[in-house]
Amino acid sequence: MERLSRDQIEGIVLSGNEEVRGQFVAAFDSDIQRFIDGVNSVFEQLANIAERLPRNSRCAWAQMFLFAAANNLLISFHLLVNGFLNSSGNLMRSWTEAIAMALLCSSPNTGVYEHLTEEPDNFPVQKAPDQIRRKKIAEKLDINQEGWGELMKLMELLNKYSHASAFSLTSCVRFDGHGSLVIGGDYDPVKEEAYQKEISLRISACERLIEVANAVERQLLKIDK
Repeated sequence: MERLSRDQIEGIVLSGNEEVRGQFVAAFDSDIQRFIDGVNSVFEQLANIAERLPRNSRCAWAQMFLFAAANNLLISFHLLVNGFLNSSGNLMRSWTEAIAMALLCSSPNTGVYEHLTEEPDNFPVQKAPDQIRRKKIAEKLDINQEGWGELMKLMELLNKYSHASAFSLTSCVRFDGHGSLVIGGDYDPVKEEAYQKEISLRISACERLIEVANAVERQLLKIDK
């Protein structure tokens, strides 16, 4: 392992990562543009929904979780194309929790909004995705259990980014023949297939988020009738 000077570390901390980002753009420009279009549609839909919903605490909580999901998705992609794969994956895990909380808060039949507002700092949001797996909860939210199950398979993969696993350690090593350690963001051409999967996942996540936002709106408008 090479020793780093303080100036080198400062350069990493304050770097804009233009070189790494340029390599991602050169390899995946069309997909990056597809993501930008997708996440733009997400924020447009959230703004449209906000105009249609009543102004009350339940709606505000649900909308904040939807916004958090959209923001996490945007920042996750930003980190990905700047070479920070693990950090990007961690935010996608938060994305899953945020969309689950938005759904659970949208209906009075789950009891989640009431529990959350009683102790917001102690509510176990990390358990929210598993709650929707329960048949009774899924039925109350009109959620397709099979579809949500597929989403949970994705979350299980993302969980690997949240721990110092062998999987997460691969982002610390280049596989392009040099075998060198990675400090900061990096683009490794050998990992292009893995990068493509990560990019495609986030493009798909834009579509899933719009679907969830629409489902949340339907539940909230039921209450107002």
